[in-house]
Amino acid sequence: RADLGGAVVAAAAVARDGDARAAGTFWGAATFGRGEPGEVSFEGPTSDGWVARFDPDGALRWALATAAHDDGVVDVDAVAPAGDGALVLGDVVRGATVGEVRLRPLGRDAFLAAVSAEGAWGCVRTLPSLNLLSAVFPDRLLPRPGGGLVLTGTFQGAVRVGAGGPLPTELFAGGVDDALALELPAE
Repeated sequence: RADLGGAVVAAAAVARDGDARAAGTFWGAATFGRGEPGEVSFEGPTSDGWVARFDPDGALRWALATAAHDDGVVDVDAVAPAGDGALVLGDVVRGATVGEVRLRPLGRDAFLAAVSAEGAWGCVRTLPSLNLLSAVFPDRLLPRPGGGLVLTGTFQGAVRVGAGGPLPTELFAGGVDDALALELPAE
């Protein structure tokens, strides 16, 4: 029930309540819930990411989009249910805003963003590239049986992982693309 035009559905997941979350990337404009009450349309100058929640009958509950700026490009690569909300995994080049958080990567940064049950952007965390030649290419969010997630993908150059505490971990690629797998706690 979305008029996606120049868009890609990169991922979809069904929650225990039967609601589906879908996410991807669009170019130009996208309309979700066409002809339904609560229809939502987005427009962007370049490439933006989106996430939407649909009830078991396919009716739109909510939809959100990122806002690219500074000739930025946003790709949303994965989505996972998180309670009645969602977690969204993507990457950004040059610049974008996710909710209230402005992202300005040096190279290509990955981001993980929470979305509330009501369809509002929440906490946003990044896996930052450390220079112009570095890049993070997120791929999947895999649920762990006891809670939490595993984030997978690849990276090039140098990337910082961790919560930015006193000793953040920096990873350096040994080849063109190195594998990346990070375990994320349930919180």
